[in-house]
Amino acid sequence: MAAQIIDRTDDDQIDEIVGRLERRYTRDQISSADLDSRVRGFYRDFATARIRSFVSIFVERLVRRSIETPVPSR
Repeated sequence: MAAQIIDRTDDDQIDEIVGRLERRYTRDQISSADLDSRVRGFYRDFATARIRSFVSIFVERLVRRSIETPVPSR
């Protein structure tokens, strides 16, 4: 039962991050699907973190950096 509560809380945090970033960036800068994918991907990177308090802050910063500093194509 505890895993369901944690998962729901993670989903709520992911939704909050996506919502904040959707207000910050236009759809010309990043699509909603790509934004959601990036947030979930970075969030997954912290799945094994023992201390969860700052995960949402780290994820939001990583996503913003990935949007604002795109990788140059070769």
